[in-house]
Amino acid sequence: MNTFNDEVLTIVLGFLSPEDLMRSRVVCSNWREAVTKTIVPNVKINSDEKYNALVAMARALPNLQDISLCKHEDGGYYAGRTTSRMWYPCFRDDHKYADGISPDETEAARTADYTTHDIEIVSRFRNLRSLQIEYEAPLNGTYPFLFNFPVLQNLYVSNCHHLKFNLDMLAGFPLLKELSLWNNTSLGGNIESLRLFKDTLEKVEITLCAKIVGDFMLFADFPHLKWLDLISTPTTGDVRDIRNYHFPMLENFHLSDNVYGGTFYKFQHLSDVPAVMRALHHLVKRQPDMFQDHSWELAEESPDWYREIDWRGTYPGPPLYVCFDHAGPRVGWRWWDKYGNECEVNWLDPEPERGSSDFEIYKEDLECLDYDMYNSYFSGYYLPPTENEYKQMCSELRDDVEGEPYPDVAHC
Repeated sequence: MNTFNDEVLTIVLGFLSPEDLMRSRVVCSNWREAVTKTIVPNVKINSDEKYNALVAMARALPNLQDISLCKHEDGGYYAGRTTSRMWYPCFRDDHKYADGISPDETEAARTADYTTHDIEIVSRFRNLRSLQIEYEAPLNGTYPFLFNFPVLQNLYVSNCHHLKFNLDMLAGFPLLKELSLWNNTSLGGNIESLRLFKDTLEKVEITLCAKIVGDFMLFADFPHLKWLDLISTPTTGDVRDIRNYHFPMLENFHLSDNVYGGTFYKFQHLSDVPAVMRALHHLVKRQPDMFQDHSWELAEESPDWYREIDWRGTYPGPPLYVCFDHAGPRVGWRWWDKYGNECEVNWLDPEPERGSSDFEIYKEDLECLDYDMYNSYFSGYYLPPTENEYKQMCSELRDDVEGEPYPDVAHC
């Protein structure tokens, strides 16, 4: 090892854990110098011992690149069968980090006697690339130094209800690529603040944050954005505003139900659906799997909605759910019921050119779709049947039930 130059030695030491790197420092002066230059992987601060080690690392391992701040654990236990036992951590409720600026006074009083740690030690790692604050990390108030790392690329904050911050504070991360903020009740701001990262952001996940506002279309021209998730936020917008040049790299797309046509959106009229599906068609053409496991539905308040005739699964349900469907490169949408009975596909694309490779794939997929329609109650329907048509359909099906009483479906 002593024959290696500093560059090679630094690379070799980079395969060690942070704990082993700290031990390596005492081997010799060459190793001590190499350790300070080594790129250090993740350190998870979830115990008093890990916190004490972090204090030492601040001086010895300045190139630490990934820190996770968590609630401190106090052992744990195994549960389950002998062959598949799971480890469940036990958390300590008597440790916290020093309160920040303007802490929640009730929480500060409740934790006044807790053992307190100085969280500002984290600010010494100026080369930090990734910061995770998770598992109800015991933070209370505002900590400006946690939002000032010039080369940080990934920020993840979850379940930190007393950590006070807003989207404006992220300006201290000029190279931010991935942002995940989940279930933080004290987080606020307008997503317009993220325009600062237009040329760097690849992932935006802000969910269960009730104080985040703004129009999702603010991200439409982000050239590298692959993931956008704004579920359970008050963000707004209208998917009908999407054009074929918007969201050029998007692969994953989940919107608040406040957005017209967003995730879990419920339509007020059957006639509202085609425009939404045409707008989202631009995204599906670029990323066919984007809405593979997603569907929309008709709201119960809609004049087009009607109740299911539910009797031991004998009858189909109303096909009041809508989803995308594919046959080769051809994209369409269709209505279906909760039992999987489907209406006909409303195609958004023309058939592929006959004789092309795409046409052969399309033909094979279309045969599968035709088989499904052959076994569907709603063959021939491109829109859900009216309530009277649905009741009539169920009345005709009742004769197939032998030896069982049946309801008078005409009056259901």
